[in-house]
Amino acid sequence: MAKTPLIDVSSFQPTSNAYFANVASSGNKAVIVKISESTTYHNPSAPAQLQGTWRNDMQAHAYHFSRFVGDSVTAVREASWFTAHAKADGLGPSSVLFLDYEEQAGNSASNTAAIIAFLKTVVANGFPRVGFYSYYGMRGLWDINAIRAAFPDLIFWLANYGNYIGMDGVDVWQYSDKGYYAGQQTDLNYDLTGRLLGGSTQKKEDEDEVKWDSMNQVVPYNRVGIAYTTRAARLYDKPAVGGKVIKNLAKGTAWAITAVKGNFLCLGGNQWIASADAVVKLNNGAIDGDYVGTYVQAKQLIGLRNTPSQSAHDDKDITAKDGVFAVVGQSKQSDGLWVNVGGWAPISDFNVIL
Repeated sequence: MAKTPLIDVSSFQPTSNAYFANVASSGNKAVIVKISESTTYHNPSAPAQLQGTWRNDMQAHAYHFSRFVGDSVTAVREASWFTAHAKADGLGPSSVLFLDYEEQAGNSASNTAAIIAFLKTVVANGFPRVGFYSYYGMRGLWDINAIRAAFPDLIFWLANYGNYIGMDGVDVWQYSDKGYYAGQQTDLNYDLTGRLLGGSTQKKEDEDEVKWDSMNQVVPYNRVGIAYTTRAARLYDKPAVGGKVIKNLAKGTAWAITAVKGNFLCLGGNQWIASADAVVKLNNGAIDGDYVGTYVQAKQLIGLRNTPSQSAHDDKDITAKDGVFAVVGQSKQSDGLWVNVGGWAPISDFNVIL
């Protein structure tokens, strides 16, 4: 079995070129960088760590540390947060995006459903290469066969320290946390199948652009989300499997989401479907007021200002023809929420890309 060394890093590891040069000169061919955690944390070191990886001719991939346990709706929100920051940090579709699942809670069925919902969202948001990471000791809390059935090309990354992998079908093995490069402790891994070694070693110019597929929609800023049924879905009269079935929705149809409750999505009035029956794209801003990381497009001519105020200086004008912008900041003002897209404007002046 071929074993190609690679490492994974988070904010605990350095950003210096000396560190990444030492990593590369020691034979490592790839780096998996922590991008995000939950729906609030972005690794501030990630952009520099990715640049250090590319600068030293290594493959760059990414992971998200999850906090959703068995909640599929929260999993979708976390995936949207992850992919927005992965794009902003410079990653494109040739990189593998991993879900790091380490919470020792919940049960196998609900955890597996939430894991699948997370990975579906990552794919829908423009990253077709996905992977799953966890510990050998947690194997009873998820079903790798079910995850692989949903994603036949899944890259399975398993942590099991010592001399034995412990499971079949492992692509990447994290065998130790006792590596040292430039004096810094670092996790050690082997790529057992060569699947992290393909693709470009640096971001291509066309990967700078925001990408979305036919599932992406331009929607009002206060739209909760969109659901795309992946199978015939039962429409219930309340958010519970025990509710009355109103009718069955056909596979492959799109529906506006007006509310979220637990693992159920409201399609208007008393009409609910289970989130497991659909690929879901949620607008975090409409749910919890946090638009940072969301992609937006101007509704009409907007004057971007240098501060979040109507009386501030108008720096430049944008329209829908100027494309899509990432929200990098926001500020609550007396006249509503303002967002920073390279200049400030009220969120109500924008549509959201889902």
